[in-house]
Amino acid sequence: MAAMRSPRRTADHCAPIGGWLPTGCNVAMTLANGIAGRAVRPGEVHNRAMERLFGAAAAIVTWVGWMAICPALGFPILGTAAMINRAFFKQIPDAGHQPNFWIGWTILIAGLAGAIAVFFILERRRLLRASIRTGLIYGVLLWLVVGAVIMPVFGFFEARPPAAPGFQPADPMQATFMMYTLGPLAAAAALIAWLLFGAILGATWSEPGKRESAPVPRAAR
Repeated sequence: MAAMRSPRRTADHCAPIGGWLPTGCNVAMTLANGIAGRAVRPGEVHNRAMERLFGAAAAIVTWVGWMAICPALGFPILGTAAMINRAFFKQIPDAGHQPNFWIGWTILIAGLAGAIAVFFILERRRLLRASIRTGLIYGVLLWLVVGAVIMPVFGFFEARPPAAPGFQPADPMQATFMMYTLGPLAAAAALIAWLLFGAILGATWSEPGKRESAPVPRAAR
């Protein structure tokens, strides 16, 4: 009579063959990983890390790219890097002529990377489960924090243009609460940028195994 595999057999007892687990070891790997009917490749962890890295880069590129093309769609120009430079310099450095021009871009990219790091920490501590929905919620929160807190702080320190009569300043490209000096479309453009940013993070950082199958119940003793 052939010996039967014990349902308590662990994944360490099953040696991978050609990158796939032999028949009979799927139950052990299912109990260890919570993934049903799915063999585990040895390089899967490394592939997930690369996928998340490319997802983070895609989120930054998409955010910057949307800010660059949104004026062609009828939205106002949002010179975020220029507004950051104005908080440090009385005169905005020209592109290609002064190295100080890149300080604003460096701070901007560092801020986006910091937002990705916060998302990563929350996901690692299981305070949120990465998905497109949670990514969109995270994008809305970032939009609120940046527009209602960070931009007014930069506006407090930036150089003031000459005063003009009326409510609007002489230069509307000022870091203000939700960029109200540029009109409501400025806030809408920023919201779209952060929604795209969060959706890409949530989509690329989610676990595909959790969406594809449900966990298998433990075998009865």
